[in-house]
Amino acid sequence: MSYSLVFARPPIPCDDDEAFKWLRKQLDAYRSDSRPPHPQLKFLHDVLTDEYPCLCDLSDELVNEAVWCSGTLIDRLSHVLFFVEVATTEIDTAINTLSLHAALPVYIYIYIYIYI
Repeated sequence: MSYSLVFARPPIPCDDDEAFKWLRKQLDAYRSDSRPPHPQLKFLHDVLTDEYPCLCDLSDELVNEAVWCSGTLIDRLSHVLFFVEVATTEIDTAINTLSLHAALPVYIYIYIYIYI
C-alpha cells in the first residue's frame, strides 16, 4: 500500500467540491501534457530528491528502504502537476520533509488519497 501525493499549481478552486473536480480533470490530462515541467514543480522535485533520492538513483540494496514507491520521479512532472507515491511506512518521513519546505513558494497543494 502507498499514499499518492499530487502537487498542483494554482489557480485551484477554493471550494472543495470544485477543487476535486478540477484535480480529476488535471489528472486525466496529466499523461498527455507535453509542456515542459513548470520551474516551481521542478524545484520541488529537486528539494525532495536531495533529501530522499529517487529510486533510479539508489543501489539495489537500498531500494527497499526508499521513501518513494515509484520512479523515475522526474518523469512524474507535468506543467501543472507533480505526482508521487510514498511508501506507507515512510509517510511520516515524507510529510515531515514537506512541512519543512512549506514556506517555499513551490509547496502549493497536496491531495492525498489512499488505495486499499
